[in-house]
Amino acid sequence: AICAGRYVPERMDDYAWENARMAYRVYGPKVSEPAPAGEGLVSSGVDVWCKRVRHPVIDAWYKSGKYHEDQGEGCD
Repeated sequence: AICAGRYVPERMDDYAWENARMAYRVYGPKVSEPAPAGEGLVSSGVDVWCKRVRHPVIDAWYKSGKYHEDQGEGCD
């Protein structure tokens, strides 16, 4: 069984975890701070990432910053 999770301080203190089929993240409290002018406020919540592969992806996706674009492994 594949299962991984970690605190993600480089992305507004999220916490992300995954198994062989799906990945998830919980937005950290920093995301609720007042947004810069012209940007909407985001509150807490759980985000689901769909995976096309069974190996761990969260570290690579956060490092690339392209988790909203499917690069062949799935996406947010």
